[in-house]
Formats: sequence, structure tokens, C-alpha cells
Amino acid sequence: MRKLVRGLIVGAAGSAALMAASLTPAVASASPSQLTFQFRTFDVPGSTGTEVNGINNSGVFVGAFTDAAGQHGFIDRDGRLVPFDFPGTSGVTQAFAIDNNGDVVGTYNNAAGASEEFLRTSNGRMTALPSPPGAGTGSGQGAFPSGITDTDEIVGYYIDANGVFHGYEQSPSGHFTAIAAPGAGSATGEGTLVFGVSDAGTISGCYFTSEHQEIGFVDRAGRFTSVDNPATPQNPAGGTIVIGPARGVTIGDYANQQGTALGYVLSGGQFTTIDDAQGVAPFGTTIVGLNRDLVLVGFFTSSDGAFHGFIAFPRR
Repeated sequence: MRKLVRGLIVGAAGSAALMAASLTPAVASASPSQLTFQFRTFDVPGSTGTEVNGINNSGVFVGAFTDAAGQHGFIDRDGRLVPFDFPGTSGVTQAFAIDNNGDVVGTYNNAAGASEEFLRTSNGRMTALPSPPGAGTGSGQGAFPSGITDTDEIVGYYIDANGVFHGYEQSPSGHFTAIAAPGAGSATGEGTLVFGVSDAGTISGCYFTSEHQEIGFVDRAGRFTSVDNPATPQNPAGGTIVIGPARGVTIGDYANQQGTALGYVLSGGQFTTIDDAQGVAPFGTTIVGLNRDLVLVGFFTSSDGAFHGFIAFPRR
């Protein structure tokens, strides 16, 4: 269940490596053997840990960072960093995804320590969103929105009172539709987690079976395709996650034989590893988001245990 660390930052001091380059390169469809990535580290100045969680097609990216005052969300547009906190939160705000209109979804912790959803519109207005029916209300439970389309359809997952994961899709009017991958278990530590959605409506994520195996999936209008990287051990220590498809390939994460998170690109049934050389176990290269140009965002841990965000640019 390593992906549940998404948005939880527990690092030591990091550097301030800001980027001043275009985030919208043009990349044609490519086989994994042709496609490589140039990684650039991004740390919020003064933070003790940074994760980059989402990016839109204009290169605007969002995430979360930690400092002495707690955890905060942020938006970075062309090098202009805007930190923010949900009003009244108990010290935890996390931005997870941004659409092409500049609207952001994320979570904040309530007084009980449960995770609740918010929407931050492009003008900076923040609104609490209703939780999915069945979401747990205890510490570590609640809702985790992970994707938003340009029509304000939101996807994510929630953890119920029994510790079971459930995927969901939320309409702009607040109607919830359950997303359950075939093969997902229904006991504690099992179920379906949704991590992304495209504007075409393709949903991605993973599910835990009753044997606690973690398997990725792509959901196209209710047609589920499982994705299981053969480089991951087929036991509870391993697992595969799909972050999303774009440009004819599928991008995600897997755990190798040593339990270290690495990225992958899948095309034509062939998996190729994506690895930031700066990362070490356990979160060596954790990809969390991508845009239509295959610009990837995520985080890694350095040898001192610090979390650092990254943006990875595709290249031939």
C-alpha cells in the first residue's frame, strides 16, 4: 500500500531547485525503448519536504510541502509559487490535481484527522466538497480526490471505517458513482484506488486483491484492463499502479524486488523502467501525475530521507 503515502511528507531539509523552462514539449508517440526522461528536482524554498502531485497541459503544477508550521498546498505557474491552506484545517492541506482551467482538487484534515475534499478555483476561492457516502470519519480515513477534468468531473478514492478502499467519480452537481475494479477484495487493506482521469474519461488506478496483491488498471467506459508489471514480485510486497495513458503509452509505478518504487512506461506489452538516479529506497521514483505531452511529476527520497518533488521531461 505504498501509494497511500501520496501527499504525506516526512522529509528532512531540501534544496531550492526552481525550474525556468517550458513545461510543454511536443512529443510524438514512441516505443518505451525510444522514450527517456530528463528529471529536474523541485523543492519549495524553506520546506523540509516537497511532493509534486499534478500538472496540466499548460505546465502549471501543484503539490504539497511541509515546514515548521505544518503541511501546505501549492501551485506553481511559470515559476510563480503560490502556497495556500484550506481555512480552518488542522495543519494539513494537500493539492493533488489541476485541470486546464486552473481548478485544483485536494484534501485537508478535519479536527478528527479524517481527510476531506476541497476545490480551489482558478480565482483562489476554496470550497469544501461533500464526502462520498460511506467514507470513514476517523483519523487516516476519508476521501482522497486525485483527478479533475476540464468539466469538473472529479475522481478519487475513499477509505471506509473498516479500512477498505473504494474508487469514486463525482459529478459537478455532487453525484457519486462507485468505481470497483473486477478482482478487488473487500476486506481491510483491499479494494480499489483511483489515481487519475483524462478529459476523454479514461480512469486509472490500482486494486488490492484478497491476496493483497496490488494490480494496476485502466477503465475505459467501464471496460477494465489490468496492468501488472512482471518486474514486481507477485506477493504483498510488490505491486503495479497506473497513473494514466497518454500519447499511445501507459505510465505508472511499480515496486521492484527490493521494494523500491520505480516508474515505468508501457507500450505494445513492453515495460521499460523510468528511474530518477537521485532517488533511493523506498520511494526511489514515485510518479504521481502526467499531462498530454508526457511531462511527468512526482517525488523521490534522497539518501538523508528527505522527500523531493520532480518534473520529468520526455525526450528521444
